[in-house]
Amino acid sequence: MLNWLISFIKRLFGSQSDRQFKRTMPQVDEINKFAAQYQSLSDADLQAKTAVFRQDLKIRNADNQQRLDEITESLRGDLDMAERERLNDQYDELDKAIRDTEAAFLDEILPQAFAMVVDACRRLLG
Repeated sequence: MLNWLISFIKRLFGSQSDRQFKRTMPQVDEINKFAAQYQSLSDADLQAKTAVFRQDLKIRNADNQQRLDEITESLRGDLDMAERERLNDQYDELDKAIRDTEAAFLDEILPQAFAMVVDACRRLLG
């Protein structure tokens, strides 16, 4: 009886792997769309995409990175304990902001980056 109930629920809602598969299908479709576009690029153009991604990330983090560098330089000086603690707190906040920006950017370019890998493998394996 219990097996029948479990079987019924799986048919009604699908198994966990079925639900996960359905959730990832939009990403797979987007990756395939980008991979089709990348087939027309030359090898050099495809490699240049990585440099573009790095440059975009650098631009997004430029202000925070500049402030982080300034704080790092200030921390090298002779400071009283309260000032050093305040600068360390600012450093931690900026470091977290940079990491959050990087994570958001990586999530944003994930389909494009994965499509680059797919196309590179296609070129290598034929």
